[in-house]
Amino acid sequence: MPGDEGTVMLKWMKRRRLEKLHRKLLQEARDLQRRGDIVGFAAKTAEADKVERELSDLD
Repeated sequence: MPGDEGTVMLKWMKRRRLEKLHRKLLQEARDLQRRGDIVGFAAKTAEADKVERELSDLD
């Protein structure tokens, strides 16, 4: 059906955006950990985990 193509495209775009955000959050968490900011690292990792759950919900 033609409507399904739009839905698939939107889902793909959302997945791509979330994957990019997840990578960014993990990199920021890594940098915080390297600077010794363990509280910031924990908070950023929690954000990344939330995004990862959103990604798994798309499946």
